[in-house]
Amino acid sequence: MKKEGEDANLIHIVCAADVHYGSYAGIMLSSVLAHNEPRNIHCHLFDDGIARKDLDRMTSMMRAAGANFSVYSMTEVLDRQPGVLQQMAHYTRAAFGRLFIAEILPETVNRVIYFDCDMICLSDLEELWRVDAEILGAVRDEWIDNNGYHKESISLPVNAKYYNSGLLLMNLKEWRRRGFSETIITYLGSTPRALYPDQDALNSLLWSEITELPTKWNVFISSPAQGQAVKNLRLAANIHYCAGFKPWHFGYAWFYPASAEYRQAKATSPWKWKMPDFHIGRAKRKLKVSSGRWLLPHGHANKLRVKDT
Repeated sequence: MKKEGEDANLIHIVCAADVHYGSYAGIMLSSVLAHNEPRNIHCHLFDDGIARKDLDRMTSMMRAAGANFSVYSMTEVLDRQPGVLQQMAHYTRAAFGRLFIAEILPETVNRVIYFDCDMICLSDLEELWRVDAEILGAVRDEWIDNNGYHKESISLPVNAKYYNSGLLLMNLKEWRRRGFSETIITYLGSTPRALYPDQDALNSLLWSEITELPTKWNVFISSPAQGQAVKNLRLAANIHYCAGFKPWHFGYAWFYPASAEYRQAKATSPWKWKMPDFHIGRAKRKLKVSSGRWLLPHGHANKLRVKDT
């Protein structure tokens, strides 16, 4: 595999996972390889306890495709933030990996595209990679963008745009220059009840500097506007399964869209034989939510207190 700096045209992809999300990170990365020239991709995986078998499968997948692949343990970095992690315990530790990308990656990596593990790629990423983002590029979060109360709670101007952190185009050179990781940690430490911790921090601190990306780069499976999700999914370059009920959960296809796209991504990955995750308690809760309000993304239901496990 190539060393950093050998090819300035490499597209750097980052994702973070723990023991529960290792296989899903692998499926996401497999979808990136399927729609891009693997030799032009360098995948950076942040590891917080990923199972050995999943790491081995990802390594073999990358080697067979001819892609560049690096794995970094982020456990020590996360362990240094016990207070913040405890306050944000309703999220996995790995979810905070995106905040330390500039700290963990070599300084020779100046730009990256960050993907959440509950996404799949459906297109060539070259167009996205060419976007000139001064510090951060993101897609607007239409579920929260019109929520003036939430914006006010994080000191965001009501007329400011609110962005989703599931996919980020990051200028690490500028991020490092401004010491932004430490700034975010300070923010989270003083905001223990942030509803969407890292996402709220990014919006509150950078709202005037975020470059808005076209919706197609981070398409939700749901929308507050009737019929809009279906239109967005038709043009999706990447799909974000942002609901609490994920496509790897048993019964997902009965209530949620874009299940065929995920099954295709899974079928062409080393995890094609992985069985759906089944949990009777979760299934009952999701059936209840689906019957009351279809396709409500996890975390966006301020009035529905259904805890996800």
